[in-house]
Amino acid sequence: MDIVHVLLATVLTGFVGLLSAGFVAGTYVDWYQVTSREGASGYLIVAMALVGGFIGMALGAVSSWFLASTGLAQTIGWPVGCVVGSAALAWLALFRFADIPPKVDGSLLRLEVEIRLPVGSVKPVGHGSFTLGSVVGRRERAAERGELHLERVRSDGGRWVIPADVFLFTARGERSIVAEMDGASIVGFLIPLPARPGSAFESWSAWGPVPPAGEPPWPDSRASVRFRVQRMVPPTP
Repeated sequence: MDIVHVLLATVLTGFVGLLSAGFVAGTYVDWYQVTSREGASGYLIVAMALVGGFIGMALGAVSSWFLASTGLAQTIGWPVGCVVGSAALAWLALFRFADIPPKVDGSLLRLEVEIRLPVGSVKPVGHGSFTLGSVVGRRERAAERGELHLERVRSDGGRWVIPADVFLFTARGERSIVAEMDGASIVGFLIPLPARPGSAFESWSAWGPVPPAGEPPWPDSRASVRFRVQRMVPPTP
C-alpha cells in the first residue's frame, strides 16, 4: 500500500467535495430564494461546503485505502468520481423541482397584463388582487401574488381596462392568471406564454382568449386580457 497515494486521494477528494458541495448549496440558495438576512444564505453555503469537504476526505481515505494497490489513477479517480457524480445528481434533483425565473439577456422579467372588462361594466372600485399561477397536470402547483392597479383604471373604447403586473417567478408549467375584486372573480385564464419568453414577448399580445378556428369570436360581454413581459431593472445601489 502506498501511503502517499492514500494521502493524495484524501486531500484531493476532500477539496473536490468542498467545491462541489459549495456549488450545489449556492445553486440551492439561488433557485429556492433562501433569505440573505443576517448572512443566512452565506452561512448555509459555507456550512454545506465544509460538510462536503469532510465527507469527501472520509470517502477518499477509506476508498483509497482499499484501492491503493491498483494504481494512482484508480486510487484517486474512484472517490473523486463518486463525489462529482453525487453532486451532479443533487444538482439535477434541485433543477427538477426548482422555480427558476426566466430571463431575457440576463434580466429577470415582470409579467404585465391588461384586463378589459365586459361592455356595460361600471368603473371598478374597491380592493383587488392578482395572482400568477404555475399549472402542471391541470393543478396549480405554485403561485405568485402581484398587483391589480385599480388606481390606474382607464376607459378604452367604452370599456374599462385594469392594469396588473407580477414577477414572472418560474419557467415551469402553464401560466394561469386570476384577478379578483372584493372577493369576486374578474378573470381566470391560461395565457399562451412560453416557459422562456424571448424579446418578441416584450410587445403586447392580441386581446384574448382567441377561440379555436371555426368558432365565434370572443364576445364583448365577457372580460378579455392581453399581456407582455418587461425586463426588471435592478434598483440603484
